[in-house]
Amino acid sequence: MKRKILISLIVVFILLLSQYKLLFTSYAHFFTVDNASVGADAIVVLSGGKWTRVPHAIRLYSKGYGKRVLLTNERPRNLKLYKHFSSNLQIANKISDVLNTPVNFEEVPSLKNGATSTLDEAHDLLAFSNKENLKHLIIVTDGFHTRRAIYAFKKVFRGS
Repeated sequence: MKRKILISLIVVFILLLSQYKLLFTSYAHFFTVDNASVGADAIVVLSGGKWTRVPHAIRLYSKGYGKRVLLTNERPRNLKLYKHFSSNLQIANKISDVLNTPVNFEEVPSLKNGATSTLDEAHDLLAFSNKENLKHLIIVTDGFHTRRAIYAFKKVFRGS
């Protein structure tokens, strides 16, 4: 009996190992949501991952997906070092220059002197959206964050 279980486990392990690319690709695709639609009031780039998120937002903007491109702000983790580095806005403008695609980025004001989580960014964006009367938003984050980000934004924006 123990031998049959051991052989079965080995066979399952070999099958899983032989299909690891398919399994990991499927797992990654589960977390990726790509449902941007043309005509958004704004494209919102969440903090972090500037080198991938900003170029994606620029591509969406240049294809007419949104009228504005907004940047959320994260709370600086180390104030002594933070002042020596470029801001999200400065980096986004430089990426726009390098890609030769002019974009007028706008910063979403933070309610807490910078976001520390996606939920904070959602609250900041809700306040800004209400003030600016924004109804249709495209959220740009890294692929593996999309499902979690959508959950956070739906939770915060529920009923608005």
